[in-house]
Amino acid sequence: MKSDHHAIVIGINAYPGFSNLEGPCRDAKEMETWLKDPAGGDVDPDNVKVLCGTDFHPPGPNGLDDARPHDSEIRAFFRPLVEQGAAGPFAGERLYIYMAGHGFMVTDPIKARLTGLYSADAGIALAPHLVATAYAEWFRLNAVFSEIVLIMDCCRTPDLLHDLAEPALIKAPGRTGLSQEVRYFYAYAAQEGRVAREKTFNGEARGIFTVTLLNALRKAPPNRYGRVNGSTIRDFVHNNIHTTAGDIEVNPPEFDGPQRGEIVFATRETKSVFQVTFHPTPPADGDDLLVFERPDEEPRRIAIDAPKVSTDLGPGFYKARLAHAGREAIFEVGLSDVEISL
Repeated sequence: MKSDHHAIVIGINAYPGFSNLEGPCRDAKEMETWLKDPAGGDVDPDNVKVLCGTDFHPPGPNGLDDARPHDSEIRAFFRPLVEQGAAGPFAGERLYIYMAGHGFMVTDPIKARLTGLYSADAGIALAPHLVATAYAEWFRLNAVFSEIVLIMDCCRTPDLLHDLAEPALIKAPGRTGLSQEVRYFYAYAAQEGRVAREKTFNGEARGIFTVTLLNALRKAPPNRYGRVNGSTIRDFVHNNIHTTAGDIEVNPPEFDGPQRGEIVFATRETKSVFQVTFHPTPPADGDDLLVFERPDEEPRRIAIDAPKVSTDLGPGFYKARLAHAGREAIFEVGLSDVEISL
């Protein structure tokens, strides 16, 4: 159990002033489960603070005045860590911030990288919110934690009616030299100006990004050193989010973080072979798939009797060709399972 790790988890479904969502609270609870799982984040349960709209509703809310959580209730989760960071050298080793709900950005170039999450009582006339990116950056630049993980499953579309109200945090100078040592991993369900999407999984609505991200945290194969780090998670999500989405169109997510000195989320045994799945498009039932590893060797022949076929291959470069249709693709097997269209 990691007693020096902390987490703040927020999920908001009901927005009387906008349109309701279905997935954020389930996503937040699933994130909480992973954070507390000894095989997952392994965070001390006492250090995982969770606030969901379903903690207050149902029934309701009946309108904006009844909708919760408020932005002040969300900020209250950050206050003790901010005060501790302002008073002392460190508040802990790692901080997770997870937020799911309605989000937005603004067109002001000075605030271009900031993303806010509307509180449940936000509406057109008045839109209280919390700028999660600003908090994450304050913790990072002041080296309050050695590692910062920010995950936002929300839209990042521009709000032309409201400004981003950055938190009134203490103007503490960055601890000279230390802020450069802070590792960080920021993950957004949508790129700037784009929307995040939900989907029904086994009868329950979930955020497509969070489902894919949690699959990465639980299942992503490690790099050659046995580590599941930020790059591993990023690549797994990019490679699998469209499969998770199915027939729902999703935009690529966005990640931010240094390529050197990355956060390590898990260590796992490395694999010697990986599953390669081929998707003939259009379908090629009755055809044979030929997989070539070396020009001087006979190819592996796989009968196509389904919309997709799979085989296990070790790391290296390969060429796949449909024997009759003639379509082919050159691909690489690296350190993870691979999906190939041809």
